[in-house]
Amino acid sequence: MHMKRISMLVMACAFACCLGAALPDEIPAAAPVVPERVYDFGEVIETVPVEHDFIIKNPGTETLHITEARPS
Repeated sequence: MHMKRISMLVMACAFACCLGAALPDEIPAAAPVVPERVYDFGEVIETVPVEHDFIIKNPGTETLHITEARPS
């Protein structure tokens, strides 16, 4: 009984290794990276518009779709 468990474990490990070898090195996906998530404008006058550009990088291999953005 003990040998049967060991042989099943060895077969499962061999299957997992073969499955892992068949997977691509890089899984294509969008991967948003936002180095600066918050920006403090400091003290501003209410009637004067302010703006700031946030850089969003995508080191992934798929297109990154930004579907929503909200001010805080």
